[in-house]
Amino acid sequence: MKAPDIDFVAVEAIELPLRDGKSITVRPAKVGVLAAMLRQSGPLIEELALLPPGLLGRLSAPTVDDLIDLMQLLGRQADGGIGIVAAASGQSIDWVRELEADEFGMLFALLVQVNADFFSRAAPAFQAAGRAMQSTADASLPGVKAKAPARGPAPSTR
Repeated sequence: MKAPDIDFVAVEAIELPLRDGKSITVRPAKVGVLAAMLRQSGPLIEELALLPPGLLGRLSAPTVDDLIDLMQLLGRQADGGIGIVAAASGQSIDWVRELEADEFGMLFALLVQVNADFFSRAAPAFQAAGRAMQSTADASLPGVKAKAPARGPAPSTR
């Protein structure tokens, strides 16, 4: 079985000026940063997938409704959002907590925007892999259904 041809989108770094005269450069996450983001995310990632279609693609020029959707999401999942922004930006959680609300919102939106290509491509691949694994399990163990993994942090391997 051959892997499908994939066109990768090169995402440019985006610089976000902050009120203090400094700026922060937002880049697509590398694997290590992505892992830290996912550890921080909890249910936030699940809710990102439920945002209205096209919202992630409009983040460079979001509508008022897009901003409302993002702010409601962040209101429900504030700690996860702060953790993701800290991990993705390389800043401390305390630094992120000290941002003005609009700076935090823009930084969060830019982090989602520059990493949207990964998430939009990875989700279907992971879903297909899950279906293939379930199909294999169903064929090799008739009458036995695989139990869905529990939500929450993974058990320690130490």
